[in-house]
Amino acid sequence: MHIVEYLLNKGYKATRFIDGEHVPDSGELDFSTLRPGGLDIRLNKEDNWFCYGLNEANKPPSLIYPHITIEESTALSGGLIQRVHRVATQDQVNRLMRIYSTEEVYNICINKTVLPIDKLNNNG
Repeated sequence: MHIVEYLLNKGYKATRFIDGEHVPDSGELDFSTLRPGGLDIRLNKEDNWFCYGLNEANKPPSLIYPHITIEESTALSGGLIQRVHRVATQDQVNRLMRIYSTEEVYNICINKTVLPIDKLNNNG
């Protein structure tokens, strides 16, 4: 099931951001720079926001928000390990959405789970 359909089924309300306001929307996956609010769909339930749509040029629509955090580890001298948290790139988010179920992606977002980068590189 697509993340937008999943959110609508969970009671999220779809909107498009047009002229500074959230305008109710059907949640149709129709993205275009040629229409107002056509870049993304914003879904809200009890102040939990999701945004899905066009984010980078020449890339397919993707989950834009909430940001997914990944952890990268680097071995340093002396046996130390440096761990850095950063926001996943759009390509990493797209990969995450292919290897995890929609429900798992939803839970990762809602619980603000930090994913080790090897979970994305090694199919979880």
